[in-house]
Amino acid sequence: MKRLRHQLSELSTTWEEVPTLEELVERIHQTNQGWHLSQQLRLPSSETHDSFSILARSYRERKVRLQRLLCAHYPDDVECVLDPEAGDGSEDILSLRLRRPVGTFRDACHIPRRELEPEPTTESST
Repeated sequence: MKRLRHQLSELSTTWEEVPTLEELVERIHQTNQGWHLSQQLRLPSSETHDSFSILARSYRERKVRLQRLLCAHYPDDVECVLDPEAGDGSEDILSLRLRRPVGTFRDACHIPRRELEPEPTTESST
């Protein structure tokens, strides 16, 4: 987990000003709720455009960005804990547990471990 924490601290962010811990946790939970609701919607789609999957994917990607930001900027407030009961067992799912409650929240939802790992970099051989 120490290696993961170090890698997270190096993640770049496009935010001009980092939201507070409280704002991030609230946004994560709101986005997570939107993601779950969007999975239940059945929007019209065509052969080339699947509105349902685009909406659900958009919420999921936003949640992951917010969770990465939380872990990168507030590492002392979050503990990544493997949750063996979450997911379908095909990959490791982490619970982002808050070291102290934020409002009524004790966590910042679940995230696949792979989402917290940095993107592999490609080096040119020039």
